[in-house]
This record gives sequence, C-alpha cells and structure tokens, in this order.
Amino acid sequence: MQVSHDPLIPVLLDVADRLAFWQREYLGRLIAGTILRDIMTIGFIIFSANKINTLCQLFISLADIQKEKYFRFIIHQFKPINASKKIPPKINYLTHQS
Repeated sequence: MQVSHDPLIPVLLDVADRLAFWQREYLGRLIAGTILRDIMTIGFIIFSANKINTLCQLFISLADIQKEKYFRFIIHQFKPINASKKIPPKINYLTHQS
C-alpha cells in the first residue's frame, strides 16, 4: 500500500477535525440552550402555580375546601355605610340655612 505524501492531506484532516469540533460544540450549546430554556419554562410554570396558589389561599377559605362544601371568598366585612349620614345637607349659602 502506497502512502500519499500530498501536502493537502494534513490540512484537510485539520479542517475536518476543526469542523467536527465546532459541530460538537454547536450541538452541545444548542442542547444546553434547549435544556436551559425548558428548565426556565418549567420554573416559570412552577413559579406561576405557586403565585396562583398563594392568591387562592388569600381569597378562598381553606377550611371550606377541606370540607368540600363550597368556595367561600374571604372578604373582610365592613359595616355598611349609611350614605344619608355622610352626605351633607343642602345649604343655601346666601342665607346659610339648610
């Protein structure tokens, strides 16, 4: 078997080696980027679910959920405002009489 002493063979092998390296590097980065994106998406979903769960715990009575009766929204009950007491009487500003 005769060995070729073509000076381009080492150059071509070097180029092929570099191409293979960059192909592996690019593929690795692509896979890593995809995995990172998936992890970020999953993390965002978990974060959102936790936030929704927290909001639900704020507005829905957990006791009623456990009893499976109904959802009762937790609303602080204020005394109803009597609007007639809050509205000042009409005043005739010319005579200062109401």
